Amino acid sequence: MPAREMKVFNEPNFRLLRLAARFRPTPEANLRKVNSAEVASVIESLMSIGLYADEFAYLESPELNYFEMLSKLEDFLTSLGWKPLSEEQEFRFLTAVYAEVGAKDDHSAYHAISRWMEDVGREMDESFHIQFVADGIEAERLYGCYYSHSPVLGGDLIPSVVDPNTHDWSMEGDARPKKVFSEWLAAHPNDKSENRPFDEDLLNDLSA
Repeated sequence: MPAREMKVFNEPNFRLLRLAARFRPTPEANLRKVNSAEVASVIESLMSIGLYADEFAYLESPELNYFEMLSKLEDFLTSLGWKPLSEEQEFRFLTAVYAEVGAKDDHSAYHAISRWMEDVGREMDESFHIQFVADGIEAERLYGCYYSHSPVLGGDLIPSVVDPNTHDWSMEGDARPKKVFSEWLAAHPNDKSENRPFDEDLLNDLSA
């Protein structure tokens, strides 16, 4: 993962959306390993922009008991119209979010494909998920461009890039991440809105 991340990935709203998409209200279904420390960090970022909810008094503690965290986080998210997503909905939403970022320019695409691999593509490394993820959300090319052989670098494309700003992305052809993201987004224009985990407009009601 690149040492310097894009600012958008650290924005409170983005972090909450990512958390809400991955969160499940029961331990056995909570496959994305959402923990109290991550939740506390997200809550801290929300409070830093003037948002507050009663549940924050509990959730802001990284030492909060795991099971209490599940309950309090569910209560908070439910107040925003949250619904737990299925795996397919989660992957579609997160892919759409990263595709929007990655379709902007080559630098953004590099960081977006790296984050996408962590949140979605890594599931393809588990044999149970390979066919589901690839076929279910048509993400074969996203996964493929990450590991595509680069004629410029002589190795797997994204892991081999040293500086995304100076790399000649035009030489990567159909494996160019910006191109792949743009084409996926064009083919799935409604995936973000249809699979959104909560109503972002309700966040405005939390102003302290």
